[in-house]
Amino acid sequence: MVVNKIEYHEIVSMLEKIHILRRIFCQQATHGSELHFSQIPVIKYIEKHDNCTQIDIADALQVSPACIATSTKRLQKAGMVTKTVDNDNLRCKRISLTDKCRNTIKEHEEIFSQYDEHIFGGLSGEDLETLSKLLDKIIYNMEEAIGEKHIKNDMNTMNKLINKLKGEDI
Repeated sequence: MVVNKIEYHEIVSMLEKIHILRRIFCQQATHGSELHFSQIPVIKYIEKHDNCTQIDIADALQVSPACIATSTKRLQKAGMVTKTVDNDNLRCKRISLTDKCRNTIKEHEEIFSQYDEHIFGGLSGEDLETLSKLLDKIIYNMEEAIGEKHIKNDMNTMNKLINKLKGEDI
């Protein structure tokens, strides 16, 4: 079907290209850093939930505890997190960010903020509002098509969608 001389698959291709270009930027922005872009959700969770456990992180991100154990071990080795033994349960370790990690986060946030300003720089406030509304409509239709309704746009829900994509149960 043709809509205003643009076929649907062309629009879908543009959306996919946006996703790929953003991932490339994420990889480039974290290249050479002690922080890999795939560790950002782990760090963001720890930042919001200081002294959390690996199980807390795994549950929130909907990944295996083993995956989080590996990630936090690498982060600890890089000096990004500290692990302290829980006073009530000696087998449990509490995880916190180091100052080094907090500084790295600030640097990355600055880089990503500049990138976002660059990519949306040519758009007016009205353009951005229109784009947001159009994307909301597309997302709503896509959710409806897969039998989902009103999916929140938070880290936990996004990870559940990723697991659904991988074929895992939600």
